[in-house]
Amino acid sequence: MAVRRNADRLMAWNPFSSSEDGAAGLQSLSRGRAALILAAVTLAMFADVLFWPGERILSQAGTDISHQFLHWRQFAVDQLRSGNLPLWNPHLFSGAPFFGGFQSALLYPPNLLFLILPLGKAINAVVALHIFLLGFFLHLWISSRGLHPVACLTAAVLGMFSGPVFLHIHAGHLPNLCTMAWTPLVFLAVDGLAEKRWLPSFFSGSAAVGMQIFAGHPQYVYYTGVAASAYLALRLLRCDARLKAAAGFAALYAGGAALGAVQILSGIEAAAESVRSVGVSYPFAASFSLPPENLITLVAPGFFGDMTTLPYWGRCYLWEMSLFAGVTGLALALFGALRSDRSGRRGVAAMAVFLLILALGAHTPLHRLLYEALPGFDKFRGASKFAFQAFLFACMLAAMGIDRLIRFPESARSLLHGVLPAAALLALAGLFLLLAAPQGMWAKVLAAIAATGEGYLPKEIYQDAVFASSARKFSALGLLFASAVALLAALLLKAALRTRSAVYLIALLACLEVFVFARAARPTFVPDRTGLQSLTAFFSARPGDYRILNPFEPNSALSTRARDIWGYDPGVLLRYARFIAHTQGEDPEKATQYAKIRRYHPWFRLLRCRYVFTKIPEGFRIQELPDVLPRLLLVQDWRPAKDMAEAFSVMNSSDFDPARTVVLEERPDPEPDPAAVGGAVDLLDSSTDHVTISARLAGASILLLTDSYSRGWRVRDLARGAQGAYRILPADYALMAIPLSAGEHRLRVEYAPPAFRIGAWISLAAILIFLAISGTRLLRRRHREKETSP
Repeated sequence: MAVRRNADRLMAWNPFSSSEDGAAGLQSLSRGRAALILAAVTLAMFADVLFWPGERILSQAGTDISHQFLHWRQFAVDQLRSGNLPLWNPHLFSGAPFFGGFQSALLYPPNLLFLILPLGKAINAVVALHIFLLGFFLHLWISSRGLHPVACLTAAVLGMFSGPVFLHIHAGHLPNLCTMAWTPLVFLAVDGLAEKRWLPSFFSGSAAVGMQIFAGHPQYVYYTGVAASAYLALRLLRCDARLKAAAGFAALYAGGAALGAVQILSGIEAAAESVRSVGVSYPFAASFSLPPENLITLVAPGFFGDMTTLPYWGRCYLWEMSLFAGVTGLALALFGALRSDRSGRRGVAAMAVFLLILALGAHTPLHRLLYEALPGFDKFRGASKFAFQAFLFACMLAAMGIDRLIRFPESARSLLHGVLPAAALLALAGLFLLLAAPQGMWAKVLAAIAATGEGYLPKEIYQDAVFASSARKFSALGLLFASAVALLAALLLKAALRTRSAVYLIALLACLEVFVFARAARPTFVPDRTGLQSLTAFFSARPGDYRILNPFEPNSALSTRARDIWGYDPGVLLRYARFIAHTQGEDPEKATQYAKIRRYHPWFRLLRCRYVFTKIPEGFRIQELPDVLPRLLLVQDWRPAKDMAEAFSVMNSSDFDPARTVVLEERPDPEPDPAAVGGAVDLLDSSTDHVTISARLAGASILLLTDSYSRGWRVRDLARGAQGAYRILPADYALMAIPLSAGEHRLRVEYAPPAFRIGAWISLAAILIFLAISGTRLLRRRHREKETSP
């Protein structure tokens, strides 16, 4: 009997079988085969950068991998290999949280690849792995609906290589891709809860949420939660166990939060001190909303430029404003939404539309309402990221469309009646732009884009008549190419009315279309190792505990082991960002991570800034600044300041000498003795997260540490010194000070945020509970199998 069942399953794998029952019977085999097929497709896309020699890294030079994650991962690898889990990053912003910054992703399991592979190969492997995982998890979700395996595989490929996913490779958005990959499992868990598969859905959903938290991009975690909540609300309309399903959903997210507690609590604590702690202004939150005109990228991905042949001249950045998943894929999704007979079709279509509306962001009134009313929504910008979740539901609709065609090939006639007029309309629009558009029309279009303030090309390009002409022709060719693809799809639909197997060619066309699009949009770069080696050699020849200012490659300090007063990351501490904004003549109340340091300020002495790098045609000009303060300094004089404005006012006064006076926000205890003379302080050892200090004082004094202040720092008395308790106070608004009494002190100043310790225990307990429950279930299953076996 077992042989007969397996034979029946193998027969069902005939791709030209249109039996619905056969497709449903494939589920036990389809996961393994789907994984192999999707792995093969992934290797076809990435084999060259995975296996060929050399260090070509996925993404465009000058984007986030080259500017940020190349250095972040190098720093993390160096520290982990030395046995240190770095909670603090001493190399940027005069010090900032590292583990709590989320994007470090230190505990994300797939990042173990960085400990095994060379850095560049590890980046490529992580990108390829998560493109595969996204496709495989999407296949699991879609196949749970009982759709034909060919439909599920096609939809998975559409998701893997669509614009809302794949173009993030161009931008170097490593944490984005890692976090996005787990989203389909969350939606699968929502379906399971609505269908009373309680425990499996809880486990898989909690694991997916936990992995998202560790993967490093909290905005996608939050947006996925919003999308999943809306999806659950829809599913509950047709669920007869609504209370249990809602409770299960809450438990699912609680379980995921428990698994990721060490990361999420550390992140919340770090964020509470960062520039995002006060929320972002509505204009900032409204930025990077999906422009309505970018709906044209549904059929013509390069209508506003493709970043390769022609620079992108549309609003914002194409990698978050592209909706392309193929002309064929769009047609199949619309067909699935309108003609599929599968249950849940309307709910899936409603979710796709709702999430696309959210992606439009500030272009709809809903965005402002959510900004004002929904907790956490005001912490993020870039509502266009909702396009990703929308496209997962669109992929489900495309699968429903293919499934309908496979089971009822005669239904191709109705799709044909929609595709042919669309092909003609696209052709007419393309020909009009190419041959009949009024003179100067496209120059006006470019001027309108530039006038929004959301275009990121230089102004002279928007005003260049030659560029306008090239852009018009490129847009026209994009429409004509879309028309040609639609016409080819129409021919295959026509053939499907006569030959059943032509339906599978339509699925193949959909996959090939997005594969070619993705391959053309997959840049690589070779990191500038020579430049890094030169910087490393420069700093090695000039040892010392000083900082630099390299505004062109600030995060390179992580690779060269220098220390920079600025950086490139949203995790900059709010106090420090305000300090820097004030030095540059900007309003400190509006400080963000995007401060542009254009001028030297005397306060840079406090930050130990010795070298400033300026870019010149030959490379860099390096200016040495005199009279920088040391890392540790004993100060006898202090002045009070109740808030930032008063602190900055005192520090700007002509008689303020940072080497002699410190500004404090509360009275120090003990209070320094101005008459005391003598005293010494020494740095005994240090790491990313601590410094060990020895001090010998004739009288009470204040120890100034010229590192960024954070509430996570604490003092441990290593020798039961002259005073019972030690406190770290904000000094000069952004730095640290420790009041010391007369006598000898041996202190360990360490970054040990309470949230990390609490979160670590919660995560450990959650993992043990999950393992215990899983082990118990496995033992019970084996016991039942033994009882039922002959």
